[in-house]
Amino acid sequence: MAIISGTIIDCASIAIACLIGILIRRKINTKSALNIIGLTALVSGLGMSLQSANILLPMTALVIGNIIGGVAQLQNRFKRFAQFGSIDNLKAKSNYTSVTIATLISLIGPLSILGSFQNGLNGNPSLLLMKTGFDFITTLILTTSLGKEVIFSIVPIFIFQAGISITASYFGNNLPKQLVVEISATGGIIMIAMALTILKIKKLDVISLLPGLIIAIALFPVFQLVGLI
Repeated sequence: MAIISGTIIDCASIAIACLIGILIRRKINTKSALNIIGLTALVSGLGMSLQSANILLPMTALVIGNIIGGVAQLQNRFKRFAQFGSIDNLKAKSNYTSVTIATLISLIGPLSILGSFQNGLNGNPSLLLMKTGFDFITTLILTTSLGKEVIFSIVPIFIFQAGISITASYFGNNLPKQLVVEISATGGIIMIAMALTILKIKKLDVISLLPGLIIAIALFPVFQLVGLI
C-alpha cells in the first residue's frame, strides 16, 4: 500500500472536493472559473512541452498515438464509461465532457507522472501530496462548473497513477530521467489541446492522443540511438 499511498490520498481529496463543490455549486461564477482552469492548463502545457530535448519526439509520439487511439476507438470507449447510467443524450454528452476534462487535467502533468514514479520507487508520496492540493482546488472548480459527474474521474486517475507507481517499484531504477521529461513534454502538448477545448478555441479529440504517452517511451531509445537526444 505504501507505493500507492499518494494516489489513495489524491483520489480521496478529489472525492471530498467534489462533494463540497456540489454543495456550493450555485455560489460560484462557473464560466469564469472554467476559463481560469483552461488558461492554467494552457500555461502548464506550454511549460511542460518546452522542456523536451527534441520536440520531434513528442510530436511523432502523438501522431502515432493518435492513429492508435483512433483505431482503438478510445474516445468512444471513454465516452461510454463517462455516460454510464445516463439516459438523456444531452446529459450524457455533459457527463463525457466533465469526466474527460477532470481526468486529463489531473493526469497530464509532471506531478502526476513524477509523483507516482517517486511514490513507487521509494514510497515517498511528497510530490503526489503537492498535487493533491492542486487537484482539490481544480476538482472544486470543475464540479461547480460541470457537475457531480466529475467524481468519476477518480477511476482513470487511480488506475493511471497506481499503475506508474507499481511499475516504478519494479523497474524504476532503470528509467533515465530524460525519459520522464519527454513523457511530460508529450503530456504537455495533450494538456494544450485540452486547454483549447476548455476555452472553446478549438474542439479536439484529446482522448485519442493518450497512447502517445506510451509511444514516447518506445521512441526514446530510438532517438537516443540516432543521436537526436
